[in-house]
Amino acid sequence: RWPRLSLLCAQCRVALAEGELCDRDGKHPVVRLADARGVEDLRAHVWGPIEVRRALVRAQRQARTRRAARLANAMAAGAVVLAGTTALFVFATPLIAAVGFGGGVFAAAAFQRARGLVHRSRRWPVRPRGARARPAGDPRDPVVAGTVTATAGRAQPPPFGGPMCVAYGLWTWAAGELTYCEQVTVGFDLAADDGRRIRIPPGRCRIEPPPAPAAARWTVVRYVAGRTPSHAAGAPFEPIPIDRFAVAAVRPGDRIAVRARLRDVPDPTAPASGYRDRPATVERADTVPTLLRSRA
Repeated sequence: RWPRLSLLCAQCRVALAEGELCDRDGKHPVVRLADARGVEDLRAHVWGPIEVRRALVRAQRQARTRRAARLANAMAAGAVVLAGTTALFVFATPLIAAVGFGGGVFAAAAFQRARGLVHRSRRWPVRPRGARARPAGDPRDPVVAGTVTATAGRAQPPPFGGPMCVAYGLWTWAAGELTYCEQVTVGFDLAADDGRRIRIPPGRCRIEPPPAPAAARWTVVRYVAGRTPSHAAGAPFEPIPIDRFAVAAVRPGDRIAVRARLRDVPDPTAPASGYRDRPATVERADTVPTLLRSRA
């Protein structure tokens, strides 16, 4: 199973494991995604305090009322024109009838435009506020390049669907603002080019660089919405708004580089040796690893 990331830095919008603090600044507020209070705190960071949101809802309703009034006037004008041209289709010249038909087309176009405006106004009343900083690993940590290897049965599909992998990164945006970042690995080994074997344990990771964003698909939207179960579906002011997303995956056989602080630990997977032999060890990432992918 994928390690569970139940927390979120409200400033950087990076998902964290239980007990973790933000990489960028340990003083950043951290919210619990499954908790109603945590979701409300996150909503305040994205949309502002509840008083501001209530004022936005009132202004949004007033704007809808004005748009509906303009729509009704346009439809009434079109209806009058159409009613007046009913007889003209029979008795008047084709030119006058065409004018009446054009009025009906204009009314229909006005209706479609007003409906689109109302739909957009329901989407987001204001521009959501995204991440204020982008966490990064320590550039002084060593970088080791190699090939990803994984034990049988370790690779699995991401929770929102996709090919089997040993690590994935999910980024979401709304109105150009980064609203969520989830990067995690089930653990794998790296066969380094210099002959060493690097072990990446299950848990949070970083994947760089993120791919170009694309239009959000429903499986990703459903997964992100499920991260905050206390927020009712369709309710305004989503704690994690999304209109675009990007996914990066690391699979067995991929060529990557790993940046992390390493330390020797006993290797439980090594074959048993004599009691006089030195125990087999493996270099294990001792910090949150950064997985550097090729830009190609």
